Amino acid sequence: MAGLIARLIETWRSSEQFGDALTETWTHMHLGRFIAVILCVTILFGAYFTFLELDRAMGKGAIVSLFFKRRRAAGGATDR
Repeated sequence: MAGLIARLIETWRSSEQFGDALTETWTHMHLGRFIAVILCVTILFGAYFTFLELDRAMGKGAIVSLFFKRRRAAGGATDR
């Protein structure tokens, strides 16, 4: 959104009216890239909040220990 607003302001400075700048910005906007960025940000926030809720449900630190701590051997001995 910030890039779109910056481009709109830049176009507005070079044109005579805001309506002309808005029309020019809209016609030259890369809609596919805009939608891709919005989708990536949405997926990123969704994954973050999903893991946050899973961590709360499983107990504090359970997700970190699941992915980043070594598992112990069956006999109780630690891996070397």
